[in-house]
Amino acid sequence: MRPYIANYARNCSLVFSNEGEIAARRGKGLGRRGCYFVSVRLSCLLHARNDERCIGRSLESLRVCDEIVVVLHESRDQSRSIALEYGANVIVADPGKCWQDYAARCKHDWILCLRPDETVSEVLEVELYLWKEAESAEFAGYRIAFREETSAGWQSRPAELRLVNRRKVSWSSELPASVSAIDSFSGELQRLRI
Repeated sequence: MRPYIANYARNCSLVFSNEGEIAARRGKGLGRRGCYFVSVRLSCLLHARNDERCIGRSLESLRVCDEIVVVLHESRDQSRSIALEYGANVIVADPGKCWQDYAARCKHDWILCLRPDETVSEVLEVELYLWKEAESAEFAGYRIAFREETSAGWQSRPAELRLVNRRKVSWSSELPASVSAIDSFSGELQRLRI
């Protein structure tokens, strides 16, 4: 972990232990020890199809997001009730809608795109909090690298465009299309083996 991230996490208590207290102070704009939070609001957009085995873990890692939108595609399991337990806005997918329409349902312009078998690492979570305080309008999106759990252990994967400004990108699938004005984070998403 980079020193400034570790120091920031220690001083502002971004590795949470008391969610209720943090949420109450965040509503006032203050972190646990008086650190100011967010100038940018962040939505998470997650598409799911019968993912009750993994969606809870994914949603639990999204403390950095101000809104979670789960789009259910023909789910016949408990994915909906699990998403509702985590306070997600649940949308039933309409086969006639284009992918961009789901991004338009998010409240905030910046969207973190996640699959139900992925989680946000602690390092990425801290980086996202820092980014929310100092976001620059020059980028349309950010790439995020992966660590994927395989039968041979954890493998690093190339970064993909996952954090985007919905007003500057378009969707052709559940994940946004690539754009030219992008940067990347050093933190990773973790893709779990189910």
